[in-house]
Amino acid sequence: MNEETETLAELMLSAEQFCSKVEAAMEDRAPTREHEELRLKIAQCRAILRELQNLFDEGKLTIENASLRA
Repeated sequence: MNEETETLAELMLSAEQFCSKVEAAMEDRAPTREHEELRLKIAQCRAILRELQNLFDEGKLTIENASLRA
């Protein structure tokens, strides 16, 4: 794994940890409209992370990948 790919993988891990922390913090709050919007955004973030993980598993997670940069 080259340095750029390693950096991207570290960013993915940080993003996943952030999502988990936000979800844990939401558990202690009463449900509101903003709460549901945040759940949706976390779900969208995790979907993107799954796509990135698939690219990583296929060895295609590189900064040169145009769809990754988008």
